Amino acid sequence: RDATGTLYRDDAGQIVKAPPTPLVDDLDDLPHPARHLLRREKYLTPPGHIRSRLSNGTLTAFTSRGCNAHCTFCDTHILFGRSVRRRSVANVMEEIEEARRQFDFDSIYFMDDTFTLNQRWVYDFCTEIKRTGLAWGCETRVTSVNEALLQAMKDSGCVQVDYGVESGSPRVLKAMKKGITRDLVVKAFDTTRKVGIRTFATFMVGLPDEHEEDVAQSISLVKRIKPNFIHVTIATPLPGTELWDIALANGWVDAAKCEELEWDFVNTTEPVMQVNFTGKQLLRNRQRVQNANFTRSYLSIFTRQNLRHIAGGAAAAALRPWQTTRALVNFFRLRNADVLLLYFTKVYQLDYIRRRRGFQAPQHEGVFANVNPNYMR
Repeated sequence: RDATGTLYRDDAGQIVKAPPTPLVDDLDDLPHPARHLLRREKYLTPPGHIRSRLSNGTLTAFTSRGCNAHCTFCDTHILFGRSVRRRSVANVMEEIEEARRQFDFDSIYFMDDTFTLNQRWVYDFCTEIKRTGLAWGCETRVTSVNEALLQAMKDSGCVQVDYGVESGSPRVLKAMKKGITRDLVVKAFDTTRKVGIRTFATFMVGLPDEHEEDVAQSISLVKRIKPNFIHVTIATPLPGTELWDIALANGWVDAAKCEELEWDFVNTTEPVMQVNFTGKQLLRNRQRVQNANFTRSYLSIFTRQNLRHIAGGAAAAALRPWQTTRALVNFFRLRNADVLLLYFTKVYQLDYIRRRRGFQAPQHEGVFANVNPNYMR
């Protein structure tokens, strides 16, 4: 039988890794996601996935697969390869219209690693998406945008662009093979702000080449680029990545221990890799970089568009005094406002589902006081 893309045990009990499944070259040949199988009462609940524009629901979609970058920490090439393959604009629009016949939503977040890699495609896409009246956001690289392209995106409904910055240290950026410079980061953020699109920056602390002066450079870059929102993670060597191989070879990680970790939580409670800093110092450094943009990151949420959803989250939290107290304690312990933000988001969703769709929410709502903040973009 065809066992490509699988791991299995042979008759002797040994683990066998089969050859990888060949990549799909023409993504238009793939069927659209079977969203009709999803539970309607739980899918696309507010406040949505785009932080700059909370909504009744945000559809998530991919328009491409693959990433041609070589970042040492990223696992995208393991899943989709380095060859970037793109769906046609017509195929993407068919998926959106199909989804609109099944669900109510007013925004879309595109999760491609580099949405703007093929700029001619993006211009054509902007022409089509503008007709829908939907707001949308995307991820991309600072090397793949310019003012004309960003203006076209803005005119077609783009409200937020997420850029992976990772570090303000030229030395660390080079070591992680990011392929960008501080100057390119500054230019991309200044240009995006100029055309009126909000920005979301991701940073990382704890990479092997990072020292105290590098953390300081990240803080200075955050203050210079003034992103509307920022999310900082602790470097985690995902199995299969170059960072994993380096960490394993140097004894920075325990492979057996990593198998037991809850990977959804490692960035906030238990740093997997500790090279130049202790786990406590890594958590502190994460807090320092995150809080360099604290006021902007959280005040930026308070827009006229978002107020209705913010009020809904506050009302839902007020009905849960015990759980809300736990969430507040967790916030002060971690000094991570994203944890608190996600708590309000989750209880709002629970109340929305219960009130609007007749769904009985889980009894153990207190678990949301300890959730991973890497949720709402």
